[in-house]
Amino acid sequence: MQKNLLLAGAAVVLLLFCLGVESQAQSETPRVEVGAQFSLLRLQSFELPVPLIDGVDTRVNEVGVGGLLVYNLNDWLALEGALTFFPKDRDSGAGILPTAIFFDSGRKVEAVAGVKAGLRSEKAGLFGKFRPGVMRFGRAFKGGSGCLLSIGPGGFAIPDSCFGSQTSFALDIGGVVELYPSRSIGLRFDLGNTFIVGRDRRIEFPLIGGIEIRGNNSSNLELRAGINFRF
Repeated sequence: MQKNLLLAGAAVVLLLFCLGVESQAQSETPRVEVGAQFSLLRLQSFELPVPLIDGVDTRVNEVGVGGLLVYNLNDWLALEGALTFFPKDRDSGAGILPTAIFFDSGRKVEAVAGVKAGLRSEKAGLFGKFRPGVMRFGRAFKGGSGCLLSIGPGGFAIPDSCFGSQTSFALDIGGVVELYPSRSIGLRFDLGNTFIVGRDRRIEFPLIGGIEIRGNNSSNLELRAGINFRF
C-alpha cells in the first residue's frame, strides 16, 4: 500500500510538472462547477483468515449517489471534493460465519478532496485525479468485554453492542473524461481505484480464545458518472 501511494504521488507531481506550461485549451473555462454523480464501488474486504475459506471472494457491489464541487484554477488544474453515500445496510453480524467481525459493513459514506489535472478543449477534457479522504462504515466490529461469539441454531452470533461506526483512510486515484455539450453543462465519467486502509482487531472465539487479525489494505474499483453545472 505504501509503495502504491508513493508511486501515485510521484505520478501526480510529474503530471503537474509536465503541465506547467500554460495549456493551449479553451481559455474561458468556467471557474466553479457543481455536480451530481452516481457511483458503483466494487468493495473488497481482506481475505478471511480461515484456511477452509481463505481466498473466497468477499467483494460486493455498492451503488451510491453523491455530489461534487470543483474549483478550476485554470484550464488544466482544479481543486475538487466529492461526497458519496452508499445506502445499502449490510448487516452480517450473525450466521454460520458472522463476516462483520472480519470487515466493516453497514451503510457507507465516502468523502474525498484533492486535485484534478489534465488537458481540455472546448468540447472535451482528459484528466488524472488524486484525492485523499475517508470512508465511514456504519457497522464495524469494535470488540471489548462481552464480545464472545456464541453458537445458536443459525450458527455463530455476536451482540449488537460489539458494533459501532468506523472511519478509515481512503485514497481515490484514477482518470476522468469530461464532455461539454455547452459552456454551462458538463458530463463527467470517472474510472479509478479507491484504496482503503484496514485496521487490526481481536476476536474472541468459544473454546479457542482470542485471535488477533491484522487489517489489510484493499484496492477497490470505482466507477462514477454524473452531470456538472458550470458557472
